Amino acid sequence: MKAEELSQMIADILDAKKADDIAVLSVGQKTSLTEYFVLASATTPNHAKALEDELTYKLKENYDLSPLAVEGLESGRWILVDYASVVVHIMCRQDREFYDLDKFWTKKEAENLSPEDHSFQEP
Repeated sequence: MKAEELSQMIADILDAKKADDIAVLSVGQKTSLTEYFVLASATTPNHAKALEDELTYKLKENYDLSPLAVEGLESGRWILVDYASVVVHIMCRQDREFYDLDKFWTKKEAENLSPEDHSFQEP
């Protein structure tokens, strides 16, 4: 299954379980770790755990896909589910706002300064 397909299926599963602010970010050009991030907000740590449980259950049951790793189940505030080509971040709202992964992974890359730039000054 292609990473783009998988990321959309993940977003649909999370949406059906009432996750908020779901975002699918293509990050393959910025990192070699994965192709897509799926970000979702949960209302409480218990909601985050329920989202992770539903996600892993549905993908295993329907597509025989198991995550490579699941981290953060103890606290439930930020749960990471790694499907290699797609990494899922399920975060409580406050943590998602604080870490702001959406902005971090989508901001424009800073331009390189060159000697011709007026802001570049040699010592």
